Amino acid sequence: MVLKSLLAPEPLLTTQMAFTMARSIMAAVELNVFEALENGPQTAEQVAQFCKTNPKATRALLGALVGCRYVKYQSKSKAYTLAPVAKKWLIQSSPANICNKLKFQLMEWDVMSRLENYVRTGTAMDLHLSEDPKLWASYQAGMVDIGKLALGETVSRTPIPKSATRMLDIGGSGGTYSAAFLKKYPGLSSRILDLPSAVEHARPFVQKQGLGQRLEIVAGNVLTDQLEDGAYDFVWMANVAHHFSKEQNIAVAKKVFRALKPGGVFSILETERSDIPSDKNQMGAFLDLYFCLTSQSGTWSTGEIGAWLKESGYQNIHEIHYRTAPGLAQVYAIKK
Repeated sequence: MVLKSLLAPEPLLTTQMAFTMARSIMAAVELNVFEALENGPQTAEQVAQFCKTNPKATRALLGALVGCRYVKYQSKSKAYTLAPVAKKWLIQSSPANICNKLKFQLMEWDVMSRLENYVRTGTAMDLHLSEDPKLWASYQAGMVDIGKLALGETVSRTPIPKSATRMLDIGGSGGTYSAAFLKKYPGLSSRILDLPSAVEHARPFVQKQGLGQRLEIVAGNVLTDQLEDGAYDFVWMANVAHHFSKEQNIAVAKKVFRALKPGGVFSILETERSDIPSDKNQMGAFLDLYFCLTSQSGTWSTGEIGAWLKESGYQNIHEIHYRTAPGLAQVYAIKK
């Protein structure tokens, strides 16, 4: 009510307060503050000792985390405990944790400082051209975390042919999606195709899946490499189309069409951008801007993705809009 009446300075809330909250949470992950609270209540001094940080500064950070409801404070004991959101997402022992993604965001923070120059000039950067091994290592670890989000719904709703034996995972990084599909379909094997710099740092995650020869990762580039004709029953491309232009995505779709067996399925998973700008799909709009800056492309609408597939010869084009991750959508089609 106060915001709607313009009595409060909303721009300060959505800028300084928002970026301070974001950076506080990311810093707490990087400094192991949440890990310090994993086993029960701790005072600020105990947290500082665990994290090897300055006590006064640690107390201030804990106060900010209480303010954004990631940590709770007990007045009697003067101790801090984890809130449920931190227990689920921000401690390493939780299967759902996205700690590596938040650590990668410290690098993304610096990237976003170039936004004004991008808007002035239209000159984007491309993170994939980086030769920094630290960036690539953090990037691949973060993408493994992203793959875990809505993974159950992905596996249950993705239409893989029942008789499928061979799968291609384009840009599959550490193999989170591929491994989940292989565990559901024992007769399926998968080849992950990713950039050489990605493969170097993603391979340990692939090996950790424990699927042996059923899951392999090879270095390459789907934009320039040839794919074996009629070799695959299912081709999966998740969170990759936003790195490619319209023309590149159509070229990939045509290349995949040739690589599929008759009756094979090509499925594209993306954060959907609305056809018309809307505050009801903030994630699609924010990520569109981010990927315009970092990959010279941006997010796409499901209609645009479907159009690529139709132009490339596919039939029976369908959309899946996720229930557990609003804004996430999958567009798939069949090679007749």
